[in-house]
Amino acid sequence: MELRYPRPPSDTPRQGAAGQIRGLPPEELLDSLSVRLNGEKTGATALSVNVRFSDADAAFLLTVENAVLHHREGRSDPAARP
Repeated sequence: MELRYPRPPSDTPRQGAAGQIRGLPPEELLDSLSVRLNGEKTGATALSVNVRFSDADAAFLLTVENAVLHHREGRSDPAARP
């Protein structure tokens, strides 16, 4: 039904998944962000960001290349944005 009759876009974000997102481990949260990346808008952007989840004591290097978001646990790039 959802595929045949998709919901119209909303001006405000849906709040239904907010509780689920808060409970995700860092790896799964970053996986969910990677599938939501808009490749057309990202284009040829190349980006590196160091991310630290203090509550989970986990650090990741996020990279965007060729409109794809990758995350690598335990890595960092001194030249990346904090």
